[in-house]
Amino acid sequence: MNLGSGEGLSRGASKIPVYQGERSEAVAPTRLFYDARNTDAWRGKGFYSVLEAQGGQAALMARMLDLGRSAPLPANSKIPDEIALGLNREN
Repeated sequence: MNLGSGEGLSRGASKIPVYQGERSEAVAPTRLFYDARNTDAWRGKGFYSVLEAQGGQAALMARMLDLGRSAPLPANSKIPDEIALGLNREN
């Protein structure tokens, strides 16, 4: 999911892993501003909304934004090592 622009938020998220080393065939690109013209086109490419109500996660985006505001990181700096990122992290 690309949160660098409003268009990325509107596009939503995809369950297809971005970095998958075992991939033997190319996957169609999903570049913002190039590969689809509107939200319906992104839905046709398998993206799902992160803004609409989805069961118990209706406010997930709002909670993520609130968390970011409550614990801001310094601008243009590396993410601290104690923040675990990645697919293999343990929550």
